[in-house]
Amino acid sequence: MSLTVDRLLRIPALGLRRIVDIPAAQNIPIDWVSSSDLADPTPFLARHQVLLTTGSQFLAESEERRPVINGTRTGLALITDYESYVQRLVSVGVAALGYGTEVLRPDIPAALVQACDTHGLTLFEVPYRTAFIAVIRAAADALAAAAGERQAWAMNAQRAISFAALRPNPQREIFVELARLLHRPVFLFSAPGPALSRFGPPLDPPAIVTAEAAALLERGQRAATTIQTPAGTVSLQTVGRREDLRAVLAIVGPAPDPAEQSVITNVVALTGLALEQGRGLRRGRRALRSGALEALLDQRPSLTRLVLQHIHEALPPEPVRVAVWHPGHGAGNPLLRELDERAQTAPGWCFFATRGREIIALLPAEDAGARIAELGTARGLAGGLSDPLGYANLSEGIDQARRALAEDPHSPGVTAFADIGGQGITELLFTDAVRERAHELLAPLRAHDQAHGTELIAALTSWLEHNGQWDPAARELGIHRHTLRARILLIEKLTDTPLDTMSARTNYWLALRA
Repeated sequence: MSLTVDRLLRIPALGLRRIVDIPAAQNIPIDWVSSSDLADPTPFLARHQVLLTTGSQFLAESEERRPVINGTRTGLALITDYESYVQRLVSVGVAALGYGTEVLRPDIPAALVQACDTHGLTLFEVPYRTAFIAVIRAAADALAAAAGERQAWAMNAQRAISFAALRPNPQREIFVELARLLHRPVFLFSAPGPALSRFGPPLDPPAIVTAEAAALLERGQRAATTIQTPAGTVSLQTVGRREDLRAVLAIVGPAPDPAEQSVITNVVALTGLALEQGRGLRRGRRALRSGALEALLDQRPSLTRLVLQHIHEALPPEPVRVAVWHPGHGAGNPLLRELDERAQTAPGWCFFATRGREIIALLPAEDAGARIAELGTARGLAGGLSDPLGYANLSEGIDQARRALAEDPHSPGVTAFADIGGQGITELLFTDAVRERAHELLAPLRAHDQAHGTELIAALTSWLEHNGQWDPAARELGIHRHTLRARILLIEKLTDTPLDTMSARTNYWLALRA
């Protein structure tokens, strides 16, 4: 418990007596107690200090008592303007004024009492038997005890947060414990969305807080800010790494003190650690899903269901529609996170996997369009959607979705296979013999990618889709245009085919489509 004006005046051993009681000021925290009889002590004072004085600055000295220097009587004219004195103290945030009686005069000047009452400054009497140093020492002891209490609270709070991190669903338990320790409403705005989680005393976040949290997530940079709302002050802090923010923590109430801030910092760090661990788990789940997709394409749905059962997921019921996205470098990360969240929290809502740079999702046919619309991060990406089909025809569904995507690969939104009339002219060319020849043409590139970890197929696809333009293709791939140029030169070398003619480029574009 911090030292306040009220607590200081209630210390029995000091015998302090309230003269001007300002109720609103009684809970002002005190940082220190000073003594001064200067006419203007404000240059040496700070906010939330208590000032003690004997009142000598208010006594008019007689001419005879002023010292003589070089034959001239000198001495500073002492103030008797109580109004100005009190105003100066209030202007620097002095918490209270203590007047020592029976030192120079038996009581407190009535004009000083009136000035303190007028300007809202707590005034108390320090009796002659109580030395100023005793008041200062008592305050120092109380401040040290309060600091010790806050340190003990912080240590116990850190321990409670650590135990919460060991419970099932640690991320939620950590924030539940934080709200309990702070006795304040705590909000967690999780990306994407942002989705809102409430902890502690029931309260709906003001609209300005939700908007600010969304803006922080959109900005993608670690930050902390404080805003004023009708519900009071709200402190916001991002959670997660730069360019990979996962949430914004919002706490309603006054700015946290150092002890509270240390606990909040620990919560953010633990949550960040949990997110890093979760990232590894997500990578593992995605690898399992990719294997499960291959098993499904190999007509082994039972194996796929067994794999998904072990990661607490499920295939959606047949018939399904296949959605395919081919986002540029890094652009698909938000969509992957949202699909991962959906697959984990609602088994059967969808099944998804990655195949190269493609994101492939299977959704129930009856409401596939509505579910894609719910994926907010998918709205800025170009995608393709197949006709309804069973798992036995999954390869055909992936092909349909790819062909739908190829119709408009750069415009945001999902193109349905049914909307492109089923087949275009190029699709009529794709016989089994053509597909076999396409595999032969691209075999050197695939072999090089597998042996050296390069991405020549992706580079060639993007470059041809952008009509041989270096900059837009490089941006989509997330590489420098010179790097892309080097990859195209390597492709020409591996295939022994210059790509500077329309016929050569068309040949490989058709091979990639096939």
